[in-house]
Amino acid sequence: MNFSNYNIVRRYVLKFLFLMLILIFSYSGNIFAQSGEITLDHVDGLIAPDTIIADLDSTITFHIRFHNNTGLNIVSSGNGFRIYSPTGANWNTTLGTPTGTVTSEMYENGIYVNTFSITGSGADTVGFGGFKLFKSGIPDGFNEIAWTIEIGPIDPIYHGDQICLDSSFYPPSLEWKWQTDDPCGEGDQCQLRFPTWDGPHCFTIYDCAIGMDTDNDGIANICDTDDDNDGINDDTDNCPLVPNPGQDPAACAEDYDSDGFADVIDNCPNNPNPLQEDADNDGVGDVCDNCVSVANSDQLNNDTDLYGDACDNCDSTDNNNQQDSEGDGVGDACDNCPQHINSDQLDTDKDSIGDMCDNCPSDSSLNISDFDHDEIGDICDNCEFIPNNNQIDTDNDGFGDECDYCVTIPSQSNIDSDSDGLGYDCDNCPDVYNSDQKDSDLDGVGDKCDNCPTIPNPNQENNDNDEWGNLCDLCPDDSGLTQDMDGDMIGNICDNCPEIYNPEQTDSNNDGIGDACATDVDDDRNFSLPDKFKLSQNYPNPFNAGTLIRYALPKSSHVKISVFNILGQEVKELINQEQPAGYYQLIWEGDNNSGVLTSSGVYFYKMDTIEGVFKKKMIMLK
Repeated sequence: MNFSNYNIVRRYVLKFLFLMLILIFSYSGNIFAQSGEITLDHVDGLIAPDTIIADLDSTITFHIRFHNNTGLNIVSSGNGFRIYSPTGANWNTTLGTPTGTVTSEMYENGIYVNTFSITGSGADTVGFGGFKLFKSGIPDGFNEIAWTIEIGPIDPIYHGDQICLDSSFYPPSLEWKWQTDDPCGEGDQCQLRFPTWDGPHCFTIYDCAIGMDTDNDGIANICDTDDDNDGINDDTDNCPLVPNPGQDPAACAEDYDSDGFADVIDNCPNNPNPLQEDADNDGVGDVCDNCVSVANSDQLNNDTDLYGDACDNCDSTDNNNQQDSEGDGVGDACDNCPQHINSDQLDTDKDSIGDMCDNCPSDSSLNISDFDHDEIGDICDNCEFIPNNNQIDTDNDGFGDECDYCVTIPSQSNIDSDSDGLGYDCDNCPDVYNSDQKDSDLDGVGDKCDNCPTIPNPNQENNDNDEWGNLCDLCPDDSGLTQDMDGDMIGNICDNCPEIYNPEQTDSNNDGIGDACATDVDDDRNFSLPDKFKLSQNYPNPFNAGTLIRYALPKSSHVKISVFNILGQEVKELINQEQPAGYYQLIWEGDNNSGVLTSSGVYFYKMDTIEGVFKKKMIMLK
């Protein structure tokens, strides 16, 4: 490259770099802008790091800092906070308050507060927002406590639970947002900043009535600012656990165990413990504590073994081995059922045998026999002769299903008079052996007892008291045996025309002779045709090999008669043609359209005419 070309390239490179610097400085507010910060500055009500007080008077206040380090003024802001307990603690109320550091010279509207669910139950949400119209906004570099959130009081029953403070969506736009006065464009995304948050922050609740209380004033040392009640606060007292208002240097001098802690402040003065470890924070050092894992500043030990009552699995009986065979938390030495887990030690009959081991927990008698060896004592067993340790009793009648003759129907007596395995209350034929409970007509009366087993008749009506119910009796008002010569289901004894089919028994002139037999009903020597379309009941019904179907046409009509099963499917077409007026009959022999015999069951036959459709039901038995 010659020198002149080099100078040309050099000039272009310098121009390019100069233009880039102009662009960088022009947009440095956007490129290098910080997002802003919101932090928890401090908490009023702490009694130790991350530990807050629980009593019926005190409240907890969170102080929240607003830091604008965006390099621009904030013209509007909206931030929310959620106070909740992951362990289920509650408090009385929640109160959000602006501190006043954001002034009316910054925001016309100051800072406004919106709250959602501030009852202290579940989770509370507090939102802080503000904006400016003609004021300056919150200036760059602003770094002040802008808000406080106060909760409480907190009931001491929540000792050991947690309360947390975290960010929350407010307004519900799924993000925190600040808007700046960046001149990049009114309302553009480049004006938005999304501040960071240093949370969540969680705190453990502490009941100040629990733990070592040197001056017995009801306030544990951890909460008490003057443990020895000598009028000098602990942080300045030269011997905080020994009353010495004169601040005598010798007040804390004696150290029996030579561990570097004077006896008056040593949590275990008789045993060296230079680390003063106290795992359960009860004021008793671990090397002396008879219950290291559970706070028990009183060190009660009723059975004088090695374990304090607070963690002794049998505090009424000396049991240094703490044996607990089944791991239910109750030592074998006092467990009323050491073979089974029964931490509740339930003993309903107070016989010192826990219900889990007692074969009759409702009766205090000892050594109750168990005939069927099902671990249920005979006195309590709902089926004492057949093993049924689950004691299932479906109908709750006191008789276990294994012994109950009527499992689904409550029974007082549980009697099976016909010995067919079914009790009186659920046997469809209670006095006649019928273990199969066959009931062909589904009327609730077993075939063995049913006076009409093919036709439903649950009331078993039988006017003439013969062996046939009215629905099956050819002559229901005459107990004599009868036949039905014409097959019209009217017995010969009762039929006003026994040789001619006439199920209606019409007798126009009331002479005792049915019209079907009369040569001239009105004696005018004129014989009439049917006066209406009619489909008669088949005969016989029920039937076996075949059945007769009669029908009447008062005028010429196209007639179709078919047989259907209970699913509505056509089984057999018997006739489908034009016929003149008159009386007709046809026979169905129980076969289908293919000539194959059908099975037993309920069938329907239907007649279609120009005047409508007529249906009847029939039963075929084989």
